Amino acid sequence: MSVVARSGGELAVAHGSKLRLSVCLAMMALPLIAAHKAELFEARPRIEAAWQHEYKPGREHAGPDGRRIIATDQELIYLDGQGHITGRAPNGRPGHQLVGLERRLGIPFPVPIEVSE
Repeated sequence: MSVVARSGGELAVAHGSKLRLSVCLAMMALPLIAAHKAELFEARPRIEAAWQHEYKPGREHAGPDGRRIIATDQELIYLDGQGHITGRAPNGRPGHQLVGLERRLGIPFPVPIEVSE
């Protein structure tokens, strides 16, 4: 089967049928268009649930009343002057953040936001 291009944007196929070149190109472009739309969908700015820390995890912090506070990813451990554990509390709370702002605003990291329902 051989394909010959003719004027008017048509292709002549050896067995006699004619196909419009634009239709052939559109069919060939469909997978590329679908992939591009998927990339745009993934890159769109969106709101995601995230844990918002009160204190940076993996560090020791000085508390407002002079106590030491050890922060883990999910928990705060309060220590007295001798290093005894005096209490535990969650390190933060559930929150939300905007992600996907690289293309629109050039911000390469998630941005914490307050969401009221």
